[in-house]
Amino acid sequence: MSLRSVAHALLWAALAASTARAQDGVTLRVARREGVSADAGDVMTTAFTLRNNGSDSAHVRVSLAVPAGWLALTGSVKVHVAPHDRDVVLLSVATPSGAPAGRYVLRASIDDLAAADSLVVTVREHRAVEVLPLDAPGWVATGMPFAARFLVRNHGNLPATYELDGTSVQRVRMRTEPSVAQLPPGGTAVVEVRGMSHPGLLNAVDDLVELRVSDRDDSRVSASASQHTTFVPRGTVGGNYSTVPIEIAVRAAGAPSGVSPVVIQGGGLLADGRTSAVFSLAAPTNRRSQFGFGEREEYKLHIENERWKLKLGDNVFSFSPLTSSGLLGLGGEVGLSTSWLETGAYAQRPRWMSQSTTEYGARIGMPTSWPIRLFGSAMERIGNNRSTALVGTTGVDVRLPFAGSLQLEGARSDSGAAAGLATRARLFARGESWSISASGIRADSAYAGPLKGATVGDASVEYHPLSRLSFNVSASGRDWHPPLLPHAPASQRFSTTSASISWIGVITLEYTTLDRRDASTDSVTVSGYQRSLRASTSVSLGRLNLTTSAERGLTEDRLLMGHGEYTALSLNLRADFGSAGVVNLYGSKSYGATLSSGTSGVQSSGANIQLKLPLSLELLVAVSAQRATLGDYDGSGVWFGQGDVRLDYRFDNGATIGLRAHRIERTAVFGTPNASGLFAEYRMPLHMPTGRSRDAGRAIGVVRDALTGEPVSGVLVRMNGNAALTDAKGRVMFRGLPPALHRVELDASHPTVGELVIGNAEVDMRHAGTQPVEFNVAVTRGAAIRAVVRRYDAGGSTINARADTLVDAGVMPNVLVALEGAKDTLYQSSDEKGRIDFGTVPPGAWVMRIRTGDLPAFHNFANDRVSMVVSPGERREVELRLVPQRRSVTFVGDGMDLRAKKLPENKEKP
Repeated sequence: MSLRSVAHALLWAALAASTARAQDGVTLRVARREGVSADAGDVMTTAFTLRNNGSDSAHVRVSLAVPAGWLALTGSVKVHVAPHDRDVVLLSVATPSGAPAGRYVLRASIDDLAAADSLVVTVREHRAVEVLPLDAPGWVATGMPFAARFLVRNHGNLPATYELDGTSVQRVRMRTEPSVAQLPPGGTAVVEVRGMSHPGLLNAVDDLVELRVSDRDDSRVSASASQHTTFVPRGTVGGNYSTVPIEIAVRAAGAPSGVSPVVIQGGGLLADGRTSAVFSLAAPTNRRSQFGFGEREEYKLHIENERWKLKLGDNVFSFSPLTSSGLLGLGGEVGLSTSWLETGAYAQRPRWMSQSTTEYGARIGMPTSWPIRLFGSAMERIGNNRSTALVGTTGVDVRLPFAGSLQLEGARSDSGAAAGLATRARLFARGESWSISASGIRADSAYAGPLKGATVGDASVEYHPLSRLSFNVSASGRDWHPPLLPHAPASQRFSTTSASISWIGVITLEYTTLDRRDASTDSVTVSGYQRSLRASTSVSLGRLNLTTSAERGLTEDRLLMGHGEYTALSLNLRADFGSAGVVNLYGSKSYGATLSSGTSGVQSSGANIQLKLPLSLELLVAVSAQRATLGDYDGSGVWFGQGDVRLDYRFDNGATIGLRAHRIERTAVFGTPNASGLFAEYRMPLHMPTGRSRDAGRAIGVVRDALTGEPVSGVLVRMNGNAALTDAKGRVMFRGLPPALHRVELDASHPTVGELVIGNAEVDMRHAGTQPVEFNVAVTRGAAIRAVVRRYDAGGSTINARADTLVDAGVMPNVLVALEGAKDTLYQSSDEKGRIDFGTVPPGAWVMRIRTGDLPAFHNFANDRVSMVVSPGERREVELRLVPQRRSVTFVGDGMDLRAKKLPENKEKP
């Protein structure tokens, strides 16, 4: 070692000792002693203070130690601090996006020294969840189980427990496995939503399977995802017979409960596709009382199309508002319509009234589609004592602009040699943002109709200047002077007016007036008025909807109550839990007497609940209660009420079995000592055939195996966007097809995947009538045909026949080859490896021909036409050889002319 080297070593040792002495007085402190808070995934920058208490400069390196998974962005920092001075070091760190909530320690230190300090970082709680769809079946046969899978991920930074609820748009029974998931931060779980498709579908139906996930500890944290599937009916789409849906209910109950033991109802289009039918049948309840469950026997049938109609049984029969009593009758009605005339007739008797009057009616008029039409009707009523009343009406109906109409009608009656008159008018018009309607009826005291001595009118105007803003003004009135009967008023007059403004879905303000005057035969008059202002609003908070209203008004009853004020409040709360059900609570209370509701203190409340319970149970509850305030019940605080409870179990085929209970508290208020009941019920939905389908656009087909001729069941057949599965006999049917050329397609997910469709796979519906178009499709295993194009050259250089051979010179790309069959011709070009793949082709006879190619000089294909017959499932490999062309040569040399000699034949056959 030289003297110079020794001097340098001593100098560096002295500097190091000096620095060490200076660094002994360096301290490190964090700027924020209280710590910091951050979210997972944040980047933080923190200040640390360096203080040099020594008399020499300090050169130090500050390093930051972070928890596992955290990232120190600044790493270590070199700092120079002057004697008795200080400096600030900024250190940055990134928290992981999935860092669990909690307290973490970041430690900063000076290398080779004990000086250090720590910063406490609190990672705030963050709750989040994500749902991703994984897979679901594209289609499901009716009545078969299916499952859709979802991935649930905890995107929060603390463990969470999630409620998992699978639902279906078609409201099929669903089961979620698991129904509850406990996941750590970043944890995932695969959830299956299982269900059973509807068994009785007539057409393919799209369904949306949805998984809703909510945090059990925070309902605001939720997510959902959905997957699409299609329920496909088995057999035929719509069947070869037209059906209408009906429902049969069988009940087990005692006679006092007022329940019909058997109820059958249904309706729909009949076989011709134009006639509709609605019917209902309720067996006698052995009780005429309207209490209990309030059912009565009923027999009703209504059949109608564009040319005729028929009504039988219990119904309301009338041809004009001037003759209609609005009461239920037992009878029949027929009607006929042509392109220039409409006629009809009916006969009826009162259904539930003691009078045995019989009524007959008839009408005649121009078709309702005409812009101006005349019409008329006649009615005869025969009473108990053979007294008769005749009423005849005539009218005109005019179609107006703005989608409006005007009706005018007059009537004349003859009853007991007394003639009466009545008139009616109705006006309606509607534009894009407004509508007007007005109607009025007036009948004198001698008129033999139900409105004898009455004048009734109403009118309304509605205007929508904006999509959600509306104004409405309406008025109605009634002035009645009935015949002089015992206990009947001499006259009665009642009128109301209202004006409202509404921002739809937010708030409505309405001002209403009411005037009433009743005069009796002994010259006693009861009259009064009521004026009120009402405000209502509706607020939605997620699944909750709150509707409230407040009404303030003035009343005056000149006979009983005098002058007073009143206030009425109401509240309605609705909670919608989706497929799980709905809960609706309501209540109202009034302070002060009103003309419309009687004395002060009217209170009412109730609830309607519809819940879907586990084990395929459904619960329906409807309860209401009111404090007695009307008539003899003077608001003393006596409450009365009633309730209905229904619990049903739903089977996979749509049938239900359940219990229903009805109970009334304080039955004396309703005037009956026995108004409660309990019964069990079984409901079964069915499809009743109405005849062979005669609607247009039907196609009926059969799918068979091409080799065996046997029908193939369970094949998904698609046509015109609809789908159906072949039944056990391979049959399938589509209806409602438009007049066009439709392609028959088989779904590739059937076990026959790879099979080919042969036969008339196109169905021509362009000239189809009411008779179905038949088609036959056969499926068979396809054959595979491949080829390779290779080039061969002569292997010898002599004309000796025994030395002349062919050698493989490689493959030939870009050679166009055609595969010709009985119906199709396929074209393929060889790739860079000389390969040609025609894919799957129908079995049978095929011919392979060489079309074009970039061939080398003096070369030809050994055979440019290859014939073959392939069987189902066979894989045929063909080699196409390009060989040297055979040609004549002439040898010339040394003035000697030789005759051309032909090359020897190639001994190797290509």
